[in-house]
Amino acid sequence: MGYVMRVWALWHGGASYAAPYVSEDVETFASISEAREAFTDRYSSGHGFFQTFNYVNREQDHALTPAVSDDCTMTLWLYDPTEDTDPYPWKILSIGARGGVRLDHA
Repeated sequence: MGYVMRVWALWHGGASYAAPYVSEDVETFASISEAREAFTDRYSSGHGFFQTFNYVNREQDHALTPAVSDDCTMTLWLYDPTEDTDPYPWKILSIGARGGVRLDHA
């Protein structure tokens, strides 16, 4: 069994999506792998399959994510950024030059 690290995330679908709000749109994932899988699915197959959004401060949602562009991102934190803490992000997921997922330091 691998190490599980809970993460909080803020997904942005790119140019055709409004900027997300941390207080409303932050999600939680059981691991970095789970966040990366959701990011990949929203980018590559969100136009045809419903995606799950596990919001922290509102009800879970299931929605299509059409027209996600190559400049989509998912900002990751090791704690809930809506709490009274330093909101500096930990990592950022993005789409690389050859279409793969990049995981960079924030």
